[in-house]
Amino acid sequence: MRTHLLRSASVIIALSLLGLSACSPPDTAPKNQEPQSEDISEEEAIDAIEEIASTTPPANDVPSIADHYGDDWAVTGGWPGEYPAGFSILKDNIVLKAHPHMNPLTEANIDCPVPKFATYQQWNHTRAEADDLDFVVATKIFTITMQDDLNIKVPDPKDLQGFKDIDLRLKSGDTLSYLRYLGEGFAIIKYQGTEYQIDEQELHSVSDINDAGQTSQVDLWLELPCADADKTRAWVLYDEVIRQDGVGPAPIFGYGVSQDITQKDIAGIKELMAVNAELREQ
Repeated sequence: MRTHLLRSASVIIALSLLGLSACSPPDTAPKNQEPQSEDISEEEAIDAIEEIASTTPPANDVPSIADHYGDDWAVTGGWPGEYPAGFSILKDNIVLKAHPHMNPLTEANIDCPVPKFATYQQWNHTRAEADDLDFVVATKIFTITMQDDLNIKVPDPKDLQGFKDIDLRLKSGDTLSYLRYLGEGFAIIKYQGTEYQIDEQELHSVSDINDAGQTSQVDLWLELPCADADKTRAWVLYDEVIRQDGVGPAPIFGYGVSQDITQKDIAGIKELMAVNAELREQ
């Protein structure tokens, strides 16, 4: 279909060019001089236009977030967890495989060099600000069904300062949409069109959250600048880059504290990587 439309458009443009030539003023060149014609054939015009079009992909060839992360996903800022994930660069000359867009439908076809010892973790505020890092999480929404009544206090979603609580009254059979995990047991759920911050522990004995959550999927994305001449900005998916050689989990130096690593941190990171590998094999 795209080829057919492209050729049809090319024919229209080519015919327009030929029409302009046909409507040009009469030849006024001296009779003893060959007239210099700038007319091009329809075939030549089509070939030229198709050559240009072949090097410029149509805009609809670029997948949008909605192509994968539709209404059944929640896409929000900040990585989740009491101690959010992150990664550090352990060697020289590490090149991450990055995506042009925050979308797993695009290929990781950008070679993105990164500096040795750089730590990409949202608590590493120095690098996050200098590199204008963008941490984004995409969570596959799942539905929780209440199996008993529950009355709990939750932060008032209208109170931006977070000082006021309200009573949330849930009934058996009510359904909640789980949007994302925050940390320390708290998550964001949507109920009757309103988003609430709720302690998951409150739901464990009165809903099917444990079973429903088994289908959840979480993608951790980071937009960062590559250390190339153009400072190309690209997107990396945590689950992909953490498996690359020369990349390890970012160490945490205290709650809310992270920073670029030094050579002395490498041994501890490698020990952690070995422990994680053993756990995966069990």
